[in-house]
Amino acid sequence: MPFARGMRRPPGAGRKKGTTNKIAGEVAERLQELGCDPIKGMVEIAKGKNTPLELRCRMYSELAQYVWPKRKSVDIPIRQQPGCVVYGWCDDIDKPEPAHPTEDLSPV
Repeated sequence: MPFARGMRRPPGAGRKKGTTNKIAGEVAERLQELGCDPIKGMVEIAKGKNTPLELRCRMYSELAQYVWPKRKSVDIPIRQQPGCVVYGWCDDIDKPEPAHPTEDLSPV
């Protein structure tokens, strides 16, 4: 029976959780047929004594994605006081800038 407009889907309809898509499943199947394990290959490249350092670092970076989640950037709000201009990172954000540029600007 086709769905009429506004009808709800029956329970259990749709793609099951964890089901791989068609292309990913075919690629994994083909790699298995060929006896190719990409993770094992990257480990061998990363551990290779004759592998250039840049490529070894790249392989370890790629492999790390399977172990640790990628870090996301975080926006940090900055309270800015009147008369205070922030030019970059500042540990003393609550301290106002000197009133006159001739004052001593050396760190305390």
